[in-house]
Amino acid sequence: MSQHRHLAAIMFTDIVGYTALMGIDEDKAMGLVHRSHEIQKRLVGEFEGNWLKEMGDGVMCSFPSASDAIYCALEIQEQLSQHQDLKLRIGIHLGEILVVDGDIFSDGVNIASRLQTIAEPGGIYISDSVQKAIRGQSDIQTVYLGEMQLKNVDYGVKTYALRGEGLAPVMNGSAKGLSGRVWAEIKRRNLHGAGLVYISLAGILLSLIPWIPLLKHIQYFLTSSLLFGFIVSMVLAWFFEKSPNGFIRISSPKSWENPYSNMQKKPFTNNAIVLTLMIILLGINAFTIVDNENMAPEGKDSIQRSIAVLPFYNMSGDPEQMYFVDGIQEDILTQLSKNPKLDVKSRTSTLQYRNMEHKNMGEIGMELGVAHILEGSIRRVGNKVRVTAQLIDIQSDSHIWSEAYDRELTDILTVQRELASSIATVLEARLANI
Repeated sequence: MSQHRHLAAIMFTDIVGYTALMGIDEDKAMGLVHRSHEIQKRLVGEFEGNWLKEMGDGVMCSFPSASDAIYCALEIQEQLSQHQDLKLRIGIHLGEILVVDGDIFSDGVNIASRLQTIAEPGGIYISDSVQKAIRGQSDIQTVYLGEMQLKNVDYGVKTYALRGEGLAPVMNGSAKGLSGRVWAEIKRRNLHGAGLVYISLAGILLSLIPWIPLLKHIQYFLTSSLLFGFIVSMVLAWFFEKSPNGFIRISSPKSWENPYSNMQKKPFTNNAIVLTLMIILLGINAFTIVDNENMAPEGKDSIQRSIAVLPFYNMSGDPEQMYFVDGIQEDILTQLSKNPKLDVKSRTSTLQYRNMEHKNMGEIGMELGVAHILEGSIRRVGNKVRVTAQLIDIQSDSHIWSEAYDRELTDILTVQRELASSIATVLEARLANI
């Protein structure tokens, strides 16, 4: 018994749909096998391969090098593409084999066979050992599929698919239920890089909200827009890539011919950009944390002592009384603004809430960023006026103070100033004790 070991590239081929065809039309199935073997045997010889074994519709061959096996496989698929009813799956693995009396044995034989079974019709799958052997060949392009768990192989096999004109497009996602396929497709399309870039940019923008008044006013709109934008950006990153002719669909034939590297296809998702954005984001948040710690006691008091004075409600229904209604609000604001310990919202900020009974105090407080709101009403009957005022705590949505003032309008300006002063004095005392 003669035996020896040597390194070889093992290629398995198999006709797609042969078993089913045998049950329908045996003569046609046998004709396909004969035609397939005839084409393959001729090409295997041209590429210095060894025709080892025929297994029904399948064939096992060996080649002295990985590139010979691949060029032979590509030529086989190209010639068979002219036969619409004849498609092959091909698997190739490079490893040491044991030859015993002309027959070969090795773990590599099993791997090549299993790679063939999971390949697409018209496709060619290769193992990591083949990929390493041919990665210097610029005319051979591959797609990484992930680390597959192949049947009867007790370790993961990093698997690649050959791509090129005439070859079957590689199926996306986990359509075949192959372990690692989804993650491999995500990495191929650099979806994770696009996600990190978007999340970093969104985080930077949201972190700037406390420092930019405009962003504070559109905070809710901005947040919802960024969430929607994330979905859109992920869809675009999944389906499109950059090429010399602009952006193209990843699943289109042009994608197989795209000469750009994976980084060039997604130019804004390289590691340097992601790292820079994340450093900026961490820097902004670190500065904010330090600033908040330094200002913690004062900042907390400032929030608790913030107040907005809403336009008073004119219960008299007489438009001519609005000058008195607005005057009360303005005088209260003027009095409160003199106290440096209080954070008082301007009249311009609160005018938008005139006659907006449909909004509750919690919503208004959140929008204005205050802890307290003063609201009130004014009713005039003849020469008498009643002014009511109530202070509301936004967090608990409760009244912490209310009062009604009755006055005779002997001198409108004097009454207005006196009422505003009385109310402001009570508010300052209330907020100072918080």
